[in-house]
Amino acid sequence: MKIGDKYTISGLKAKMSDGTIKDLSVSDVTVTSSRTDRVNVTGGELEALASGTSYIDISYNGKTIRKLVTVESTATIGDFYLDTALPSTMKIGDKYTISGLKAKMSDGTIKDLSVSDVTVTSSRTDRVNVTGGELEALASGTSYIDISYNGKTIRKLVTVESTATIGDFYLDTAFPSTMKIGDKYTISGLKAKMSDGTIKDLSVSDVTVTSSRTDRVNVTGGELEALASGTSYIDISYNGKIIRKLVTVESTATIVDFYLDTALPSTMKIGDKYTISGLKAKMSDGTIKDLSVSDVTVTSSRTDRVNVTGGELEALASGTSYIDISYNGKTIRKLVTVESTATIGDFYLDTALPSTMKIGDKYTISGLKAKMSDGTIKDLSVSDVTVTSSRTDRVNVTGGELEALASGTSYIDISYNGKIIRKLVTVESTATIVDFYLDTAFPSTMKIGDKYTISGLKAKMSDGTIKDLSVSDVTVTSSRTDRVNVNGGDLEAISKGTSYIDIIYNNKRIRSLITVSQ
Repeated sequence: MKIGDKYTISGLKAKMSDGTIKDLSVSDVTVTSSRTDRVNVTGGELEALASGTSYIDISYNGKTIRKLVTVESTATIGDFYLDTALPSTMKIGDKYTISGLKAKMSDGTIKDLSVSDVTVTSSRTDRVNVTGGELEALASGTSYIDISYNGKTIRKLVTVESTATIGDFYLDTAFPSTMKIGDKYTISGLKAKMSDGTIKDLSVSDVTVTSSRTDRVNVTGGELEALASGTSYIDISYNGKIIRKLVTVESTATIVDFYLDTALPSTMKIGDKYTISGLKAKMSDGTIKDLSVSDVTVTSSRTDRVNVTGGELEALASGTSYIDISYNGKTIRKLVTVESTATIGDFYLDTALPSTMKIGDKYTISGLKAKMSDGTIKDLSVSDVTVTSSRTDRVNVTGGELEALASGTSYIDISYNGKIIRKLVTVESTATIVDFYLDTAFPSTMKIGDKYTISGLKAKMSDGTIKDLSVSDVTVTSSRTDRVNVNGGDLEAISKGTSYIDIIYNNKRIRSLITVSQ
């Protein structure tokens, strides 16, 4: 092992007298080190602390495995270098993060280092500042960058050059010469050609934008908004350079016609709702403008018959009402007739309610239907009806769920709009246990250390049915827990001898004798 190495012992085996192989864990054995100053032991983990040798003894039931472990010294650093070249030149404002740090060790291995493993300094922090492993060019001139690790130093000279100056300032996205009142335009495509030949992309936050007539064209950041007809000069300034554009604001088109291309309903039933859509305005310039309900005003001549909320109509009572939709002095008027709603003709179940239930059974009512006076069939949910039981001590009702509690009969009434469905439910007693047995053979003998899980538990009921049981349904006991221990439905052979195992369910008992051998 090398100093600092850790190793966890595994693969422990014990060959038993009966020929079987037993898997052991480190918690089953004792592990010691003859020189804990060289190899320390914690549970089953070895840790190399210092060079030299140490015997490791692993003991189990009087048997010992002895192994000699030699701890070798760790490798020392042979060379320290960068495999990613440090920049020899930077411009003011540039940043660079050091990477590619490597150490060649005395054992021939290459160790990857991070900036947190080394110390980085600058001879002129006023020119090149160092923060962790990041270099930042602050002012023109030179600075030595020293990177140190374990007594080794890499030195690089970095030259900071002055930044380029602006040669030209222009837009490569066409600027609008005309806008209509209400139009908005966001400036984009700002460019600066620098003295070193590079092109610098600018954002509106880099420049200053002004309007000669803010009452005609308003400026917010880089966004222009046309407010009134006329002209305005837009000046975009950057580092003493100015782009000037003349913008003409034209009057907006006026409305010629206002119409619906989605017909408003002429009739509604009480309770119906309708959302207005398809609003259009034909403008003086020939364009068609799509409108939303938030652009118009909607009113009802009889709000007690047809109520209006935003662009939604709701039929409240039978009769007629005029609906007026207004926009910029234009009005669409429609007459809406509200018809009475259909009344209930019949109320029935198309899913039969159970006539019998057993104690403990639950049933959820479904298939509720109402036949209306207009011939339609209305599906109902249990939240639409009222369900009651004449004997809640026998059949309890929660919402639309019936639960059988005790034997006997109870009338179940389901009511809706003055109609009632009445059903008689008979609750039958539950079956009792007749016999209790195992259909999986129980072991008569076990060896020390063996484990067995009880299964195949059955109960024959008075109604002739067979009920499958789990170990959580029964009680399992051992007459001698020092020989056979019981944990839930698991048996574990602990020592030689015999023990009675009793399995009890509803006063029925299965008794089995188990003999434990070596």
